[in-house]
Amino acid sequence: PKPLSDADFTTLLQSRLKQVDNLTELDDAAKAKVRELYQQASAEMAAAQRWIEATAQSEKLASDAPKELIETKAALAAPPAQLPIIVPVGATLPQIEQEISKRTADLEKLRKTLDDDESALKNGASRRAKISELVNAAKDRLTNINEQLQLPAPSDENSAMNSARRMVLVARRRSEERQIASYEKELLAYEARTELLPLRRDLDARQFALAEQELKQWQESANRRRQQEAEQQVQQAAWEAGQAHPAVRQLVQHNADLAEMRKTLAARIVDATSQLELVTQELGDLKERFQPIKDKFAVAEKTNTTSAIGLLLRKQREALPNLRTHRRNISVRQQTMGAGELAMVELNNDRSSLRNLDLQTQLVLQNLDGGLQHGNPAELATAVRDALKTEKDYLDALLRDHDAYFSKLAALTNAEKQLIDETENCARYIDERVLWIASAAPLSVTDARYASEAFWWLVGPAAWVDLGSTLTADAGRNPAVAAVALGLFALVFYWRRRFRARVQEIGEKAARGTCYRFPPTLETALLTAMIAAAWPGLMYYLGWRLTTAADASELCRAVGAGLTETARVFLALEMLWHICCRQGLGESHFGWSTSATKLLRQNIRWFSLPVLPLMCVAVAMAWQENDHWDASLGRMCFVAALLCFALALHQIIRPAGVVLQAMMASRRGGWLERCRYVLYLLSTLTPAVLATLAAAGYHYTARQLTIRLILTAYALVGGLVCRALLLRWTLVN
Repeated sequence: PKPLSDADFTTLLQSRLKQVDNLTELDDAAKAKVRELYQQASAEMAAAQRWIEATAQSEKLASDAPKELIETKAALAAPPAQLPIIVPVGATLPQIEQEISKRTADLEKLRKTLDDDESALKNGASRRAKISELVNAAKDRLTNINEQLQLPAPSDENSAMNSARRMVLVARRRSEERQIASYEKELLAYEARTELLPLRRDLDARQFALAEQELKQWQESANRRRQQEAEQQVQQAAWEAGQAHPAVRQLVQHNADLAEMRKTLAARIVDATSQLELVTQELGDLKERFQPIKDKFAVAEKTNTTSAIGLLLRKQREALPNLRTHRRNISVRQQTMGAGELAMVELNNDRSSLRNLDLQTQLVLQNLDGGLQHGNPAELATAVRDALKTEKDYLDALLRDHDAYFSKLAALTNAEKQLIDETENCARYIDERVLWIASAAPLSVTDARYASEAFWWLVGPAAWVDLGSTLTADAGRNPAVAAVALGLFALVFYWRRRFRARVQEIGEKAARGTCYRFPPTLETALLTAMIAAAWPGLMYYLGWRLTTAADASELCRAVGAGLTETARVFLALEMLWHICCRQGLGESHFGWSTSATKLLRQNIRWFSLPVLPLMCVAVAMAWQENDHWDASLGRMCFVAALLCFALALHQIIRPAGVVLQAMMASRRGGWLERCRYVLYLLSTLTPAVLATLAAAGYHYTARQLTIRLILTAYALVGGLVCRALLLRWTLVN
């Protein structure tokens, strides 16, 4: 017999399902099972229908491909239409903004179409491979279904149950057959559209660019129209204020103030529009720049060639936007939006009072001073009413502009949040992968040549001339900044010796044990900070001016970065050294061991002499563009600084040393005493391991981990000092 069509088979299933309740030979449990089987068969037929629709869509795509290809080629061959945007002369600002909203929605549709094109091109090859796998899996399932249909019915199974089970198998077979047919048609559609898809993407990209340009022109037209109206209102209000009747001069002046407010607001809207364009462009560039990198890394991961893409990931990491600026912008903008909402509430209240102009005119006339009511009463009433009518119009325009400004700020905030999220995602993606990729070859003899070139570039005569001329030119362009800095540092260095003498004087009193006041300790802490900040502050200032100078060369920017980063470490070392000075905070106020502070002073001093220049060179090499110099001289200095750090920690945190013994003196049997060997090994081996990693080629990894190690050291030492201050405050109180 001729097989039933899908529609007839579905009708038969529905008929059998309705007859289940009439099967008297089955109990309720068996009826429920039979009903469930027929429902499964109906679901399979519904799936088969969906596969049929997908097949028809693929066939249409394949059949339409030749015609679309001809049309797309013709459209691409024709020059793009660049008609000037002509805003209708009589169009009001609200009408222009309505057109902008419509074009914005159209642009989003074009963006979605372009994204779909990109996705189709990107996933086309993988989708074809996936379809082949799906077809093979469907054929295996179909073979299994046919085998089940060939099996005889179980002897102990009711005929109604057996019929329902076979109906399910038949329905599944039809669904699998339709699925296989749909996949095959989809493959044919891909083949038919292979040439069309990239051309279609190019055409959609052109249309998107044109639509984006047109939208920008409409926005510029709206901003110009808004500024022109605001300027006209300012001029009109100024003229009316000069011609106004004395009785209404205050009202006219208020209108002039409203016009000035609108003029200022129009300028802010233009500025917000420009910022939104920049942030949107930055977000688009980031996505466009980062997606190919992810694709390349995915391929490199499959082929086990990730080392070749490590440099690309590191460069991309360095080129990510500065999120601190965008976060600060969002914080400031939230305050601006809050102030704008408050202003809108006040303006709405003023506008509500002008709902009935006749009534408001009478109220104004009644409240006028009797001396101002001379002249024709009808003319006076007309003047008041005209002034109120103008105020009403100005308020309406101002409210519209406030609403437009608020919308711009909201869109700008949303764009910056998207940029922050996208940047964090990119940074997280890179950080999860780049640390395990070698950034350079292991240190070898060949690096000596590059190190020599880098050293001569950094300290040669030309470098000193460049640095000196840049600082001199910067001081000439910014004399106020240079004068303030010179005066400030002169005062600090002049008073530095006196500050030190004052610290010793206070220390002598505090060490006697009869001082029960905390202000001397606080004064000593402030003086210590000022003494310690002198040389690091000067270093940071020079680095800051070198990096921000208008005509700074690559050398100046690199040296400036090295000075500013080194100044931070220098400040921490200077603070700790001065805290440990004789009769300083450590000995006289915190009660630290004299032998321990002496050992700390000695190690900080010898440690600072080589490490600070090494760190400055390492950072400068990281900031300049020559990767060979960074991997040679920069890495050598980095490794040497880490080894010095490990040696200093070895001398300070030895289990039998005076520093650790002094810390354990009041806590015998505590965790510090029990873990002193573990602490010693971790402290000394960590910098040594990082130095080994850098020498072995994992320079970037070691550098990132060292930054976190330094921040950890800051936190630990800062915590110890703060704890000592709190204990001192508790003791003296």
